[in-house]
Amino acid sequence: MQYSPGTCAALALVTLVACADPSARVFDVTPEEIFSASVQTTTLLSGPYPDLAVTGFQDTVRISWWIGTGSPCYAFGAGAAARFDTLVATVVANEAPAECTAVVAGFAYTLTVTDVVPGLRTLRLMHEIVGRSDTSLVTAAVRPLGGP
Repeated sequence: MQYSPGTCAALALVTLVACADPSARVFDVTPEEIFSASVQTTTLLSGPYPDLAVTGFQDTVRISWWIGTGSPCYAFGAGAAARFDTLVATVVANEAPAECTAVVAGFAYTLTVTDVVPGLRTLRLMHEIVGRSDTSLVTAAVRPLGGP
């Protein structure tokens, strides 16, 4: 089974498989459920940076926050999967090959996850930044989703 780069990032945590290559990969281990995810961004060259906001309605979860990068030249993707009672949502920033002015930059984003199954109690939000020379994958936040 092949997954997109954003899904790859979500699976890296869920299946404990390293995902250094941002291209699509094949995994032997499959998480319990994979959801559709998309992300929209806005460049923030200075503060204020938005607070984390998580909202849900029926089978859709929206996560709004920000991710910091070293330059404004990134393309974004997203992935989401369930592991036990946790929704693992990942925002992936891939450094663009074009030359850019090196300025400290952040991106406000809204990550939308659809087709979410009921019963998920926790959100684990991941930020993956894929640079030309290294990749970092960190847990940005862990929050309760609420509901039974």
